[in-house]
Amino acid sequence: MRRTKRLIRSMDGPIRVLGHLMLELRNELDKTATDLQEEFPIMETGIRQDELIGLAGAAGAGKTTIAKHLVEKHGFTRTGFADPLKNMLITAGLCTHDECYGVKTARSRELLQKIGTDIFRKQLDPLFWVNKTEDEIVRLWSSEKKRVVVDDIRFPEEAQRIRDMGGIVIMVQRGDDYVDPTAGRSHESERLVRTIACDHLFVANSGDTDKLLWLMDEVM
Repeated sequence: MRRTKRLIRSMDGPIRVLGHLMLELRNELDKTATDLQEEFPIMETGIRQDELIGLAGAAGAGKTTIAKHLVEKHGFTRTGFADPLKNMLITAGLCTHDECYGVKTARSRELLQKIGTDIFRKQLDPLFWVNKTEDEIVRLWSSEKKRVVVDDIRFPEEAQRIRDMGGIVIMVQRGDDYVDPTAGRSHESERLVRTIACDHLFVANSGDTDKLLWLMDEVM
């Protein structure tokens, strides 16, 4: 908590901007849920599991690589639990688009962890990002994008929501000793990801992209 306070104090101006954006986002949650229910009636049950795939794993495990493959080869649409937060950070000028959606830096990863987990998840609502992502998945399904991949599962409740929506969860692990230098492995999001129950486990050594994609194609 002390580190969080120091981070906020060191970025007082930008954090005030972000705080305003956070308040606006929170105020719109109820309206968003109501609008979705009116525009997209509750879907019938019987959704095939392969229409929703959640990818779990530590930073650098290969989740983004698999998601890109699913988009390009199998017609999936990608989304993520952290997407709303990433967009907020970009809008507030705290991170660039590449730092959020491309090659993360230690600073951008720390911002995502501290604000997304330590502020939103712990102090506002533990299901804040889970509910936002469910709304986005329903929106995609209702717009005829029937195959969706969520590529950033970090917490058990995120995996459970994917299953509750009829999806499957795939754990991606490195088979070697690779550690992403920006990951911050002591953070809660990197610890709890190891406790997630999965439907499939993919293990491949660093750089063995072919094996990861072969394993994914076998599931499909």
